[in-house]
Amino acid sequence: MANLTVRIATLAKQLIAGMFKYPPAMQEDIHSWVMGVLLATKLALLKQQADDLSKWIADQEAAWAKRRKSKKKEEALGFVEMRKMSLEDLQREIEDVQRQRQSYAPAKVELHDSIEKVFPMDLSGWPYLPKLKDRLRGKREWKLVQDKGKLPVTIEFKRGPARANWSPIHKKITIYVAPDETRSDGYIPEVEEGIRHELRHYAQALMDDILGGQPGRAGRPPKRMRDPDIKQSLPRERPTLEGIEDMPLPEETKALLMKGMRHLKTLFDRLEKAGITPEDFHNLDDQEFYTQLGTSYELIKKRVSRLPDDQKLEEAKRLMGLHGRSGTEQFFWTLRKNKAKHRKAVNVVLKELGLL
Repeated sequence: MANLTVRIATLAKQLIAGMFKYPPAMQEDIHSWVMGVLLATKLALLKQQADDLSKWIADQEAAWAKRRKSKKKEEALGFVEMRKMSLEDLQREIEDVQRQRQSYAPAKVELHDSIEKVFPMDLSGWPYLPKLKDRLRGKREWKLVQDKGKLPVTIEFKRGPARANWSPIHKKITIYVAPDETRSDGYIPEVEEGIRHELRHYAQALMDDILGGQPGRAGRPPKRMRDPDIKQSLPRERPTLEGIEDMPLPEETKALLMKGMRHLKTLFDRLEKAGITPEDFHNLDDQEFYTQLGTSYELIKKRVSRLPDDQKLEEAKRLMGLHGRSGTEQFFWTLRKNKAKHRKAVNVVLKELGLL
C-alpha cells in the first residue's frame, strides 16, 4: 500500500486543488435504493390506513343498519359517506405510490426505526477515476481500493426536515427522513441533494484513506485561501467565562476550561470584526468548500440552462453575487467574506458552465 501512496501523490495534489464531483453511479444506486425503501414504507402505511378505514366504515354501517330511522342516524351515515370519500382518496394515493415505485429499485417494506445497506465502491463516470487507475498496478491494488471504498448507508426514520449526514469517523452516510415523507410526485429533492453532497465527502475521505495522509486533505481549497480557524463545529453562542469558577471541578480542569474559553472569545472577537457570524461557519469551513460549491453549482446550472446563450453569463454572475445581494445563492454570498475563496468558486463554476 505504501508504493500505491507514493505513485498517486501527484494525483493527490490535483484532488486537493479541487475535487467537488461525486461518483455518479453510486449516487444513482443509493438514491434509487433510498427512494425504493421510502415508497415501499409509505405504501405499507397507506394500505394499513386504508384497511383500518375500510373496517371502520363496515362496522359503522353494520351498527347503524339495526337502528330505526332518526336524525342522529342520518347524521352518522352522512359522516360515514364522507369517510368513504377519504377512503377513495387513499386508494388513489396508493395507486400513485405504486406507479412511483416502478422508477426506483425494488425494496422490501421496512417499518423499523432504521435500515442499512452497504454499497460497493463504484467510480464509474467519476472524472478522477482514469487518473487514479493510471497509478494502480494490477488487480491486487485495485482490490485494496475497493475494500476501502465500501459505503454503509443508513436510513433513519425521523420526523422533521429530510437531510443527510456524512460521518468521517464511521465512514457512512445517514439519511434522516419521515417514514411517510414524499411529495405528490414521489420525489424528495432534499434527499437527492443530500446524497450528492455527502458523496463528495465520501469521495474525499476515500482519497485520504488511499493516500494514508491526514483526514481532510483531499477537496480542501489551496492554503492561501483557507480559513483554518473557522469550523462548522464552533459553538453558535458567544463563549463566556461566567460561571466557570463556580463549577464543581478540579482547579486544573477549570484552568484548562478557562484557557479554552479565552481562546474562543478571542476568536469570536476577531471573526466579529471581520463581519463573520455563526451562520457563516458551515459555508466558510474549508472542509465544506468544494462540497458546498458542488451543490451550489448544480443549482446555478439548473437555472442557467433554461436561458438563451446570450443571457447565461450575466445570470450566472448574478447568482454568484457579482451584481449585488438580490438573487445571490447563499453559499456565494457568504463566500464574499473570503474574497480569495469567492473568486476561486466563481472561476470554477464559470469554467464548468463553459462560460469562462
